[in-house]
Amino acid sequence: MLNRLTLRPILYGAILLLAALALLQAASGAFQALQQRQTADAALEANATADLLLSAAGAWAAERGGTAMALGAEAPASAERRAALEAQRSAADGAMAQAAARLRAGGRAAEQGMARALAAATAAQAEVAALRRRADAALSQPRAARDAALPAQWWEGMRALIETSQSLRLAQHASGGTTEARLAELQSLKHFIWLATEFLGRERGIVAGLLARGAPISLAQLELLATHRGRWRPPGR
Repeated sequence: MLNRLTLRPILYGAILLLAALALLQAASGAFQALQQRQTADAALEANATADLLLSAAGAWAAERGGTAMALGAEAPASAERRAALEAQRSAADGAMAQAAARLRAGGRAAEQGMARALAAATAAQAEVAALRRRADAALSQPRAARDAALPAQWWEGMRALIETSQSLRLAQHASGGTTEARLAELQSLKHFIWLATEFLGRERGIVAGLLARGAPISLAQLELLATHRGRWRPPGR
């Protein structure tokens, strides 16, 4: 009888200990699952923001080339050309605004590297806004009446805007976990695709400007085009 009374608390204690361990293990698994879910949600959010920034860059590149071609043309830009440029501006600026809003809403805009990249992109947008006003005025005039320095200034301003927007996209890259690492790999692939399209767009803009002006291509421009092609063409092509 005494042995039974002595063993009973021990058995009860062992059962309670096993139950506590099981609960602890379940809680740990639930916590890890929650962390993984939060990480996956953050990855999806970052990927959606990156896609918006890529969309903005693509529309800005189209605007850059279209405006460069119109600035090189002899006659004032047509209403159709102006409408097309305005549509590209709206698409690009809208995508950029959405991306910036997502970064601010998620609190990432306050991160040091992200804050610098966002400030640089915002400053580049302000410079392009001023260039757009000058371009709009110039496109209502014949080429002879336009500022001869504007095409180069326009090209440089748009290049800076596109590159700063993509620096902002790359600033989102995270490291540490499996999901973040896979997201970084995906964004690297997207970045290389963007690089190819960007340098193709630069080549298109240069050639379009030459054709619009009816000007011969210079040796320096040939070298520049060769450099651009080296950035997007695969080896041996």
